Amino acid sequence: MKPNSLSRDAVALLERVRRSDKPITIFGATPAESERACYQVVDPLLQASGLKLVYLNQYRWYVRELAKLLRTVTGSDLAFYLEACIRKWLALNLEPRTMTLLLSEIWQRLAPQAKPQQTGKDA
Repeated sequence: MKPNSLSRDAVALLERVRRSDKPITIFGATPAESERACYQVVDPLLQASGLKLVYLNQYRWYVRELAKLLRTVTGSDLAFYLEACIRKWLALNLEPRTMTLLLSEIWQRLAPQAKPQQTGKDA
């Protein structure tokens, strides 16, 4: 794999983001709210990784950048900016599988919930 090339998993995830017709649940949230939501998802994973603090902080900065994008952009534009973000952090030597895992966990856990269908009684 080339130094800044994306893995198949990352490409597949970006395609899911690109095709998404609803924004993630933190879209439009304040910076503090969006970061808190993202950190709640990934901090247990990062803490269990056994990485040194300097590396943990780099992944936290990556997650902070993801949170900003996820709260401000949607659809194909979001996929474009996420790809640029991933490539940036790849160039800064973060591990590609870990980066994809963190984004995937955030995307899955903060994905918009389907609205429950109303029954005849509720309508």
